[in-house]
Amino acid sequence: MRTMLASARRSTALAFLVLSACVAVEEPRGTELDAAAWGRERAEFTTRLAFEAAQRGEPSRAQQLLDDALGQDPRYVPALALRTRLAHETSDITGGLRYVAAWRAAAPEDAQALRLQGLLSDASGRHDEAEALLRQARASAPGDPRAGFDLYLHYLSRGREADAEAVLRELGGTRADAAPLVQGAAWYLEQGRGEQALAAYREARRLAPDDHSVAGHLAIGAWSLGMHGEVLEIGEQLRRARAWSNPISRSCSPRRAWSAAIARAR
Repeated sequence: MRTMLASARRSTALAFLVLSACVAVEEPRGTELDAAAWGRERAEFTTRLAFEAAQRGEPSRAQQLLDDALGQDPRYVPALALRTRLAHETSDITGGLRYVAAWRAAAPEDAQALRLQGLLSDASGRHDEAEALLRQARASAPGDPRAGFDLYLHYLSRGREADAEAVLRELGGTRADAAPLVQGAAWYLEQGRGEQALAAYREARRLAPDDHSVAGHLAIGAWSLGMHGEVLEIGEQLRRARAWSNPISRSCSPRRAWSAAIARAR
């Protein structure tokens, strides 16, 4: 009887050990899944806070939040994308290249990742690589003109004006083309090439006639070339359009400069 009881106890103990082993194997699997889901949820929530901080003009706070989000989920694409953009905007080229590499590893065909990697490569002096990436980004998202604008400015900065103009022609005459034209005109002014700058400013204004910031840039360009009559004409047009009280006009950084230019021209 004692032998049978001892045997039963050993069998029960063995069964308990086997069952415990099964539970020990299965339990971590569920825990890992729960941890991954929780990490993704935390990353999503923290990234939303980071977007809000960036919109408030608090890039340092946004970067801290994004680092926390990526600590929870290193492959969370929205966090990697915003972290890359903030690095680019704050001229953290080394950090930007690191984040965009992780972004592309998580989303290899993302056109915006290609575009940002191209811009960061250009800033780091790897111009041939930048051109290839911008071309790839443009091919990946033909309906998005941003990579085309970036390629236009890349060519212009490298002195490849014919290539830059070809890209601009391919983009077509749309209102959105005013932005790269304004930047291109500023580059021409820096090079002392006033006629090309003025032509680019005028074309930008033709494409975006209601954009008062473009008119302001044109006024600055005209003033720098001694064309005071054109500056006065622009000022009169802006006054008739009530641009002085327009919220868009107030938010434009060159406003003070071109209003001063108009005042001096009088």
